[in-house]
Amino acid sequence: SSGINAEYGGYSELLSLSKKALTQALEDYPEARAQLEAEGRKRLGKGGNGQPSNLKNNEDDKENDASTLTAADSLALNNLLQDLRTFDSLRYKDKLEELEQERDRLQLELERKTKDLNEAKRLIYDITKSTRSRLITS
Repeated sequence: SSGINAEYGGYSELLSLSKKALTQALEDYPEARAQLEAEGRKRLGKGGNGQPSNLKNNEDDKENDASTLTAADSLALNNLLQDLRTFDSLRYKDKLEELEQERDRLQLELERKTKDLNEAKRLIYDITKSTRSRLITS
């Protein structure tokens, strides 16, 4: 139990992320970690409601109790997680575009080599036909 109580009148999606999973994600994506930390310091400095956050701004204190989060802090954390997902999606989108360009390049190269192969086959056929004709007439 996290000890967080929050009420919201509309639809919401409750996500759970273990400390281990978050730590692993932040290790795997150092650029996102830096961005997430900067945004977190900016957003949580006021706790999202104009009041000082219940989160300590002490990097030595790695054992912050989840029950110290306010509803605004929880919302800010969910927004940061969504930003992290978006960052990761953009990274994969860039990689996909790169792979699509490579695919297009290889497709053109294949078409060129296929054309060269067909031309070589035609020349071999012509040479073979010419040679047969000379052998038959000799």
